[in-house]
Amino acid sequence: MNSTISSHHIPVVAVVDSNHAVTESLQALLRAEADYQVLTYNSPVQAIESLKLTPPDLIIVAFKMPEMNGLRLLGEIKKMYPDVPRVLLTDEADMECLIRGINEVGLFQYIQKPWNDAQLLLVIKNGLANKNLHRTLREKVHEIDKVLLQRDELFEAQNIM
Repeated sequence: MNSTISSHHIPVVAVVDSNHAVTESLQALLRAEADYQVLTYNSPVQAIESLKLTPPDLIIVAFKMPEMNGLRLLGEIKKMYPDVPRVLLTDEADMECLIRGINEVGLFQYIQKPWNDAQLLLVIKNGLANKNLHRTLREKVHEIDKVLLQRDELFEAQNIM
């Protein structure tokens, strides 16, 4: 079990690439090397529809696909799930594309094809840890806000008396 996510939750990793060999290869790698629920899609449109029902914990998307490019798909995912780490899988390192990805869709990371298995697994592990850390931080900030509100209410009540 991945220690970065609660012990009751198996992380959901979604993979979207129009190439069946890529999605099958990544699915086999992720199932063999880690305890993840792996969702694979060969159509960005199908991925969007399916992910509305099953929120991913991390998503890996190919840049080049026939229906829409990976940046557009990641933009849609960002609207649905702003906290989900987004990883772009590219055939070549196109700096303009990567800069757009960082600025427009908040890429967590990009991986160049052919990928290195160990590097990809590390990116996923770090992405899930990052998401968990942000969630914990939001919860702590919320707790502090509640305590400060209670303190202010008590202070006000004492000043009224």
